[in-house]
Amino acid sequence: MLLYKLSAYGFNDQILNWIKFFLNGRKQKVVLRNVESNWLEVTSGVPQGSVLGPLLFVIFINDLPESLKNKSKIYADDMKVITSVNDPTDILSLQSDIDTVSSWAITWALDLNVKKCKVMHIAKTNLEKDLGVYFQNDLKWNAQVNFSSGKANRILGMISRNLKFLDPNIIKLLYTSLVRPNIEYGVSFWNPYMKTEIKV
Repeated sequence: MLLYKLSAYGFNDQILNWIKFFLNGRKQKVVLRNVESNWLEVTSGVPQGSVLGPLLFVIFINDLPESLKNKSKIYADDMKVITSVNDPTDILSLQSDIDTVSSWAITWALDLNVKKCKVMHIAKTNLEKDLGVYFQNDLKWNAQVNFSSGKANRILGMISRNLKFLDPNIIKLLYTSLVRPNIEYGVSFWNPYMKTEIKV
């Protein structure tokens, strides 16, 4: 199916054959506590951790947004369909897009993780968390700043209280691996700009 789409986008036979060779004939196994499963052939998907994998996936789903009535945003394999609901017609339009996504997934043999699908309703009093980032209805980031700094400070306090006897290089490593990720996760998106938030 991916090769069909690549061909439709104008990729020549030489590139198509190379990608076919790249995808076909792959096998995988599971190792758990020194016990190995049998090798099984990989029949779908792109190689995890490869440089080319994300690009091929983006190409594969590239046509989906064009078939929707409302705005959509895609980040890797995460998709949002966005609309403002002012009357029942808007609800029907959104449901139509959800049905379209479902039909598209069936057509192209792509499994949707229903457990991760949800409606994110942003109203006057709502605070929503999406992809690990807190959104406020006024589009300010107080909640996210407080959450990130609070979590980072708790971990930093735990290190300071219980592990201060360790070598400074190990403490630096703990800070880099445990504290900073909580401060920096998604910061390019919610980067605080108010003095009070930066101070926190």
